Amino acid sequence: MIKIVFLTLLSLVTAFVSCTKIQGAIESTGEALGTWTLTPDKCMTGNRERILGAALYTEKDPNVSVRIARDMRNQLLITVAIPSTCKKDGTCQALLIDKSRCSVLSGDVRLTNVMTPDDFHHADGSLSMDCAVNIGAKKSRIKGEVRFANCN
Repeated sequence: MIKIVFLTLLSLVTAFVSCTKIQGAIESTGEALGTWTLTPDKCMTGNRERILGAALYTEKDPNVSVRIARDMRNQLLITVAIPSTCKKDGTCQALLIDKSRCSVLSGDVRLTNVMTPDDFHHADGSLSMDCAVNIGAKKSRIKGEVRFANCN
């Protein structure tokens, strides 16, 4: 009886600890990326794609997304999906944010010891940005702050 209660409590604690938490928003204005606000309610660990990172998006419109990652030299990489380029199958072109065009660009992403049921590490992190974006003659500004925990 005690073992059953202990295992039940342990599974409840694990479920509570592994709940995805996301706070904040990223906003784009202008022609290059379009005008939208991403208030993410979903995130996916980059460990699924064998990278140290996370993708932030909404269930309502997964074509509006921001990815935060670290490369092999531990450099911060931010990519933003370009919603106007998305195809019916959900694939979109993305823009790598040029940090030299940002007045603010900071963040972190790390894999945790919490695992998904299919053996991928959850991701935690944060992103703060205020960047100018040019695609040809089209310009946009993208800015905002987000914090995320237990992206699976």
